[in-house]
Amino acid sequence: MPLSSSGLSTSTLDVSIYNSFDDDYKESLSVTSHRDDLLQDLTDAQEEAKEINWDGYGAAPANIDAYIISRKFLKSLPDSIPDPEVDVTPQGDFVFFWRRRPRHMFSLTINGSGEIAYAAKFGHTRKTGTTIFAGYIPRHLLAELFHLFA
Repeated sequence: MPLSSSGLSTSTLDVSIYNSFDDDYKESLSVTSHRDDLLQDLTDAQEEAKEINWDGYGAAPANIDAYIISRKFLKSLPDSIPDPEVDVTPQGDFVFFWRRRPRHMFSLTINGSGEIAYAAKFGHTRKTGTTIFAGYIPRHLLAELFHLFA
């Protein structure tokens, strides 16, 4: 069974335990989120990519650490930012994609170490970079997302 960088198994049981704890915690606070569908999309993507070669081209399984960090990232999104499209990369990282118009888009990838690689295109202007998710979304990433949807 594949192990994550922290030594955790990437089994369905691990994800189920994490999700169960997360759901129980949310219920204990009587909190509901408009992001519930998005979080379900993330879980569905993880489930679809939990096995080695899930894409038929040798892809790595979804990284459990990247999944957990991605859940925290998505829960940190301001309400004014629309839900992104969610997918898993062949490396097992999670990718999020927002598109406003054909030449106005933003994507970011989160790996199991919490590193975020991002790319933005606003007309003829392009921006790329990397940063770390440390429990909150870095200001410059929020600025790019707000710019996209302004």
